Amino acid sequence: MTLRDLQSIQNRPDNDWVQQIFILRPDNLGDVILFTGTLHLIRQKFPQAEIVICAKNYVHSLLELSPSVDKVISWEELMKLLPDWVPEFPGKSRVESLIRKYKFVKATMWDYRPDLYLLPVRSVIPDLHIFSSHIRASVKLGISGDTNHQTTEQDLQYGQHYTARSHVDESNGIQHELDTYIDFLKLMGIEADRNEIWPNLWSSEENEAWAIDHMPDSHHEIRLAIAPGVTSIEDKYYAAENYQKAIEGLGNERLSVFIFGSESEIAQCKAVEDALSNCTQVQAIHNFAGKTTILQLTEMIKRCDLLLSNETGVLHMATALKMPSIGILGGGHHGRFYPWGDPDINLKVDKPMDCYHCNWYCIYPTIRCIHEIKPEQITEKLQRLIRQVKKNDPQKASAEESK
Repeated sequence: MTLRDLQSIQNRPDNDWVQQIFILRPDNLGDVILFTGTLHLIRQKFPQAEIVICAKNYVHSLLELSPSVDKVISWEELMKLLPDWVPEFPGKSRVESLIRKYKFVKATMWDYRPDLYLLPVRSVIPDLHIFSSHIRASVKLGISGDTNHQTTEQDLQYGQHYTARSHVDESNGIQHELDTYIDFLKLMGIEADRNEIWPNLWSSEENEAWAIDHMPDSHHEIRLAIAPGVTSIEDKYYAAENYQKAIEGLGNERLSVFIFGSESEIAQCKAVEDALSNCTQVQAIHNFAGKTTILQLTEMIKRCDLLLSNETGVLHMATALKMPSIGILGGGHHGRFYPWGDPDINLKVDKPMDCYHCNWYCIYPTIRCIHEIKPEQITEKLQRLIRQVKKNDPQKASAEESK
């Protein structure tokens, strides 16, 4: 389909010819959460279309509850057709690309012939371009300009496989992911601002009941959620003893702490639990690392008063829920994913350095921009948010004063 056909999508109020939309979103929880706010606008633009989204298994429960999604399919199931048992040999990557072209894509996606194919992934790897090239779609839309996982030459080379792509231009500064989605939506003639694409988190009565059972209502304690785990780059982990020092700086404050993380982050979460067990400010610790689904986690986060977190999906979750939060940010992608939200309650702590925006290719033996964040910075932000919590809930303030 030509650019003229694309213009018909952008300009026509009715798009009856778009009967199926296929969205490829094979990335992690935080990325998916940031994208969720676009789904209702796509549905409004194409109310008659079946919207199919392909994502990693562990985010399916979130997407399946979206009223704007008709079907969620597994990225992992598609990837199973790529043989990982083949040993390394010169040129293996090229052979794997051919397998993706002629076996992986053909065997799994040949029956999918969507009218509209969307790849709203900014940091595209070449394999996703190859996948896109073999989707039989009338219109294919993507994003260009990001070279975190591809060269400029590859970006230009694969551009021929798309009807059109929105372009990321960071000559005047880092573009936030939400603004990238705003530009992407314009390809379909959808005009939106950040408020209109505010991320959504869907849940259910069953998960709400589970959270209530494990975390009964209480208006007489301040509940601090902590999400300390890091899975992408182990050295990004902020030391457990620093959480201890930050909370000890609160003086006479008393908190109940709830620790959250995935199964792969259990050890990191346990280290924080052990460190906080020596804090007189912590009257109770509840470690739920590896024990919740995404939807159960969503409901438990709702029942906390504030969150202290590394830059993870949980941080985006709390921000989407308009919950007070503190993000511990490094410089690898500073400003691209976080901060966002309400600047009065969604705060950050960081250590600005000249080497920011390194895409996590650190030039130092350790990731200094994380490790050298001072616990006192966190203490100050915690104090600010706790004051707001008490102001909004006088029962918590009176309970603290009575101790």
